Amino acid sequence: MKNQYVIIRDDLLIDPVTVITEGLLIGRLMECELLLNHPAVSRAQAGIKHIDDDYYLFPLRPNNPVTLNGKVVEGNEALAAGDVLFIGPFRLDIDDTQESLVIRVSLQIGMVASNVDSSSAAVTTDNLVAPAEGKKPA
Repeated sequence: MKNQYVIIRDDLLIDPVTVITEGLLIGRLMECELLLNHPAVSRAQAGIKHIDDDYYLFPLRPNNPVTLNGKVVEGNEALAAGDVLFIGPFRLDIDDTQESLVIRVSLQIGMVASNVDSSSAAVTTDNLVAPAEGKKPA
């Protein structure tokens, strides 16, 4: 049975994409439905599949961990609205509607999956100021 996934890429500033497939493959390979192009991400890092009314996360590379709500995923885990995944430097916020699983992807600069605390994983730009026109940043 094919399922619907809506992927929102905040990191790429592109329009949301709807993918209809049996399972969603996440990784660096061009064949992945959710392509995360970063050296910290495995070619095929994880998968998501809809089974018995729930979506499940399947980690595919135990040497390159995926975290779910701040904990390393070692086996298949059910996903729910509000869950936060980290794959390499990417944060994936999960929302489950009746029609589809919504995945919002953002790039967390300076973050790696092994030391992520999901309660403080937000990156702000409060201290970044655009240089005045014609001046080089200090």
